[in-house]
Amino acid sequence: MSDCKMKIGLASAILVASLGLSNLIGAEKEDNTKSVESTQVISIEDTNRIYKISPNDIVEVKVYLEPDLDAKGAVDEYGMINLPLLGSVQIGGKTPAEAASHIKKLYEADYLVQANVNVAIVEFAKRQFTIIGQVQKPGVFDYPTFRTLTILEAIGLAGSFTRLGDLSNVSVQRRENGTLKIYKVDIKKMLNNPKGQTFYIYPNDVITIGETLF
Repeated sequence: MSDCKMKIGLASAILVASLGLSNLIGAEKEDNTKSVESTQVISIEDTNRIYKISPNDIVEVKVYLEPDLDAKGAVDEYGMINLPLLGSVQIGGKTPAEAASHIKKLYEADYLVQANVNVAIVEFAKRQFTIIGQVQKPGVFDYPTFRTLTILEAIGLAGSFTRLGDLSNVSVQRRENGTLKIYKVDIKKMLNNPKGQTFYIYPNDVITIGETLF
């Protein structure tokens, strides 16, 4: 899918989510400055600053004026890449800029007086997220490569809530550093306070939409 089609698709999903969710909650407003119960939130910034290198990404490392130290390869399942002189180096979970800074320090510690390092992702690994429960189209969806994804956009891609969907009973399951964590998100509070905090979805997240209990 081209970047243009991806942007159009996401824009349509956002519109579906906004219209569908607004109809479900009505015009009621709440004065609440906190819309989610989780603090795991990232701001929308430049892609190079927010994108975290992940397993199976193809990464190119260049050291200015040191062509023998240049390298290109896939990040392994542990977030490691093999570099000349250094061997295996941990870059998974870092932005390209953070990875470049880390490699620079390693080279300057033992080999170079000054190392100018650039790290670029030349091919992104395929990423997905899952939505189950009370949405129109539950399933596994592709995660966008060049931008972040909010929980409202994710729900929009799944066709929005069913009539039994509980906007106040949404959970996100995420594995962080080998630990499984579950975040509770109150979509109703989020919609009633659009200027409040937003919750961002990460690759491999599993979103569960609960059912309204009558």
